[in-house]
Amino acid sequence: GAGIANYGLLSVSNTRINGNAVFATSRANGGGGGIGNDGTAYITNSTISYNYGSGLENSRLMSLTSVTMQGNTASPYDSDGGAIDNDGTLTLLNSTISGNSAKYGGGIHNDSTLTVLNSSISGNSAQYGGGITNFGTLTVSSSTISGNSAYSYGAGIANYGLLSVSNTRINGNAVFAT
Repeated sequence: GAGIANYGLLSVSNTRINGNAVFATSRANGGGGGIGNDGTAYITNSTISYNYGSGLENSRLMSLTSVTMQGNTASPYDSDGGAIDNDGTLTLLNSTISGNSAKYGGGIHNDSTLTVLNSSISGNSAQYGGGITNFGTLTVSSSTISGNSAYSYGAGIANYGLLSVSNTRINGNAVFAT
């Protein structure tokens, strides 16, 4: 994490984390331009924007409540998750993920356990999975996934794992296949 690297217990509220960058030369060097979490993190009422190397990378336990993530970009070496690269357990509640980009999961790339509740994932772009790319367990409820784009497949959600969707609006997503 360039902005914050957490290995313990982190609580962030009413904070703006923007303009940070991780220039990793390999995937092993990690990501998380805004936040790199390898502990337990609770983020509330905050904005994570315009970070390079993903907005945040979670490897352990993280909760995001009323968080806006916009304009974040994954790096070429760690091309997963423009806003969020999740390899742990993450809960997203009452939050907005918009205008982020990556090769896999423009908004969110999930390799583990992700729960999205009452949130909006919109206007993100990727080669695969404009809104979300899921290789783990993904639960989406009472949310909106709209206006995302992909250049290969899965403009809204590209699912390779276990996916459960309820009371959710998925509309206006577009694939620009060549």
